[in-house]
Amino acid sequence: MPASDATVYSIRILVKRYIIYMNHQERIDFIREGIQTLSGNWADFGSGTGLFTHAIAEILDTRATIFSIDKSRSSLHKQEQKFNGMQNIPSIHFLYRDFTGSLSLPPLKGIIMANALHYIEAKAELISKFLNYLKENGRFILVEYNIVRGNS
Repeated sequence: MPASDATVYSIRILVKRYIIYMNHQERIDFIREGIQTLSGNWADFGSGTGLFTHAIAEILDTRATIFSIDKSRSSLHKQEQKFNGMQNIPSIHFLYRDFTGSLSLPPLKGIIMANALHYIEAKAELISKFLNYLKENGRFILVEYNIVRGNS
Protein backbone atom coordinates (compact mmCIF):
# COMPACT_ATOMS: atom_id res chain seq x y z
CA MET A 1 0.00 0.00 0.00
CA PRO A 2 1.48 3.39 -0.95
CA ALA A 3 2.24 5.73 1.97
CA SER A 4 -0.25 8.27 0.60
CA ASP A 5 -3.10 5.80 1.12
CA ALA A 6 -2.08 4.83 4.66
CA THR A 7 -4.45 5.29 7.56
CA VAL A 8 -2.86 5.18 11.01
CA TYR A 9 -5.04 4.51 14.05
CA SER A 10 -4.38 4.71 17.74
CA ILE A 11 -6.78 4.82 20.63
CA ARG A 12 -7.24 8.57 20.48
CA ILE A 13 -5.84 9.74 17.16
CA LEU A 14 -6.99 9.24 13.59
CA VAL A 15 -4.43 10.35 11.02
CA LYS A 16 -5.12 10.24 7.32
CA ARG A 17 -3.06 11.42 4.43
CA TYR A 18 -4.72 12.55 1.25
CA ILE A 19 -3.11 13.72 -1.97
CA ILE A 20 -5.76 15.65 -3.85
CA TYR A 21 -8.40 18.29 -3.20
CA MET A 22 -11.62 17.03 -1.62
CA ASN A 23 -15.12 18.32 -2.18
CA HIS A 24 -17.55 18.77 0.73
CA GLN A 25 -19.02 15.26 0.65
CA GLU A 26 -15.55 13.72 0.40
CA ARG A 27 -14.47 15.68 3.51
CA ILE A 28 -17.51 14.35 5.39
CA ASP A 29 -16.80 10.77 4.30
CA PHE A 30 -13.10 11.19 5.06
CA ILE A 31 -13.57 12.12 8.73
CA ARG A 32 -16.82 10.32 9.58
CA GLU A 33 -15.14 7.17 10.92
CA GLY A 34 -13.20 9.27 13.44
CA ILE A 35 -16.37 10.60 15.03
CA GLN A 36 -17.82 8.13 17.50
CA THR A 37 -20.33 10.32 19.35
CA LEU A 38 -22.60 12.83 17.64
CA SER A 39 -22.92 15.21 20.59
CA GLY A 40 -20.51 16.98 22.93
CA ASN A 41 -17.94 19.73 22.51
CA TRP A 42 -15.63 19.70 19.49
CA ALA A 43 -12.91 22.10 18.36
CA ASP A 44 -11.48 22.80 14.93
CA PHE A 45 -7.94 24.16 15.44
CA GLY A 46 -6.76 26.33 12.57
CA SER A 47 -10.19 26.21 10.99
CA GLY A 48 -9.50 28.69 8.19
CA THR A 49 -12.62 29.29 6.11
CA GLY A 50 -14.35 26.36 7.78
CA LEU A 51 -14.17 23.55 5.23
CA PHE A 52 -13.76 20.87 7.91
CA THR A 53 -15.86 22.81 10.44
CA HIS A 54 -18.69 22.50 7.92
CA ALA A 55 -18.03 18.78 7.47
CA ILE A 56 -18.13 18.16 11.23
CA ALA A 57 -21.27 20.29 11.55
CA GLU A 58 -23.02 18.03 9.06
CA ILE A 59 -21.99 14.88 10.96
CA LEU A 60 -22.70 16.02 14.54
CA ASP A 61 -26.21 16.54 15.82
CA THR A 62 -27.78 19.70 17.20
CA ARG A 63 -26.79 18.79 20.79
CA ALA A 64 -23.11 19.33 19.90
CA THR A 65 -21.07 22.51 20.15
CA ILE A 66 -18.18 23.35 17.83
CA PHE A 67 -15.41 25.84 18.64
CA SER A 68 -13.96 27.07 15.36
CA ILE A 69 -10.56 28.56 16.19
CA ASP A 70 -8.39 30.57 13.82
CA LYS A 71 -6.08 33.58 13.94
CA SER A 72 -7.57 35.11 10.79
CA ARG A 73 -10.52 37.40 11.43
CA SER A 74 -11.45 37.41 7.75
CA SER A 75 -11.53 33.60 7.61
CA LEU A 76 -13.75 33.44 10.68
CA HIS A 77 -16.00 36.13 9.19
CA LYS A 78 -16.39 34.00 6.03
CA GLN A 79 -17.37 31.06 8.22
CA GLU A 80 -19.95 33.11 10.09
CA GLN A 81 -21.48 34.17 6.79
CA LYS A 82 -21.50 30.58 5.54
CA PHE A 83 -23.18 29.17 8.66
CA ASN A 84 -25.61 32.05 9.18
CA GLY A 85 -29.10 30.72 8.52
CA MET A 86 -28.13 27.05 8.33
CA GLN A 87 -30.52 24.83 10.23
CA ASN A 88 -30.13 21.50 12.03
CA ILE A 89 -26.46 22.04 12.78
CA PRO A 90 -24.62 22.27 16.11
CA SER A 91 -23.99 25.54 17.88
CA ILE A 92 -20.76 27.04 16.48
CA HIS A 93 -18.56 29.51 18.37
CA PHE A 94 -16.02 31.40 16.27
CA LEU A 95 -12.89 32.15 18.29
CA TYR A 96 -10.28 34.59 17.01
CA ARG A 97 -7.21 33.04 18.65
CA ASP A 98 -3.81 31.57 17.90
CA PHE A 99 -4.40 27.91 18.76
CA THR A 100 -0.75 27.50 19.85
CA GLY A 101 -1.43 29.84 22.78
CA SER A 102 -3.50 29.34 25.89
CA LEU A 103 -7.16 28.58 25.24
CA SER A 104 -10.05 28.43 27.66
CA LEU A 105 -12.19 25.57 26.37
CA PRO A 106 -14.53 23.12 28.04
CA PRO A 107 -13.46 19.46 28.00
CA LEU A 108 -13.69 18.29 24.39
CA LYS A 109 -15.18 15.14 22.94
CA GLY A 110 -13.13 15.71 19.83
CA ILE A 111 -10.62 17.86 18.00
CA ILE A 112 -10.04 18.21 14.31
CA MET A 113 -6.96 19.86 12.89
CA ALA A 114 -6.87 19.97 9.12
CA ASN A 115 -3.99 21.30 7.07
CA ALA A 116 -2.56 23.41 9.89
CA LEU A 117 0.07 21.24 11.58
CA HIS A 118 2.63 21.75 8.82
CA TYR A 119 2.92 25.42 9.90
CA ILE A 120 4.09 24.42 13.40
CA GLU A 121 7.71 23.72 14.33
CA ALA A 122 7.10 22.03 17.72
CA LYS A 123 4.52 19.55 16.44
CA ALA A 124 4.85 16.90 19.17
CA GLU A 125 4.54 19.45 21.98
CA LEU A 126 1.47 21.01 20.42
CA ILE A 127 -0.26 17.67 19.88
CA SER A 128 0.49 16.74 23.50
CA LYS A 129 -1.09 20.03 24.61
CA PHE A 130 -4.17 19.35 22.47
CA LEU A 131 -4.64 15.89 23.97
CA ASN A 132 -4.99 17.54 27.39
CA TYR A 133 -8.13 19.32 26.13
CA LEU A 134 -9.81 15.97 25.42
CA LYS A 135 -12.17 14.10 27.68
CA GLU A 136 -11.38 10.46 28.36
CA ASN A 137 -11.89 8.52 25.12
CA GLY A 138 -11.93 11.79 23.19
CA ARG A 139 -11.01 11.82 19.51
CA PHE A 140 -8.25 13.73 17.72
CA ILE A 141 -8.60 13.80 13.95
CA LEU A 142 -5.55 15.08 12.11
CA VAL A 143 -5.75 15.70 8.38
CA GLU A 144 -2.67 16.76 6.43
CA TYR A 145 -2.61 16.77 2.67
CA ASN A 146 0.52 15.09 1.34
CA ILE A 147 2.29 18.34 0.45
CA VAL A 148 5.42 20.10 1.61
CA ARG A 149 4.18 23.70 1.64
CA GLY A 150 1.23 25.46 3.26
CA ASN A 151 -2.00 26.64 1.69
CA SER A 152 -1.31 30.38 1.96
